Amino acid sequence: MASPVLIGAGGVLAELIEDSVVLLPPFSRDDVLSALKTLRSFRLLSGYRQRPIGDVEALISAVMSLAEPAQDPTLGIVELEINPIIVRAQGLGAVAVDCLIRKNGEE
Repeated sequence: MASPVLIGAGGVLAELIEDSVVLLPPFSRDDVLSALKTLRSFRLLSGYRQRPIGDVEALISAVMSLAEPAQDPTLGIVELEINPIIVRAQGLGAVAVDCLIRKNGEE
């Protein structure tokens, strides 16, 4: 069975403002974009208050590329967390700052 993928604002902000969405695989790039647009924090990626527009395509690519190995049962991944992903200005990409991967049998 495929594991759900949670997307939201990073850190305690996600919990404080309850700003997250769950995607159930398989999903498409359009599904990821639709999910992102439901987040209150998505406005920060849309040029809110004269801020640069974020590289949403890079964020979608990151979600898609991380979801694939997380769903591969032969890898034995039981938890995969990337927090935070810094979304840079449009055209400049997104950067995963920290990553946790836990496999079957690991604590």
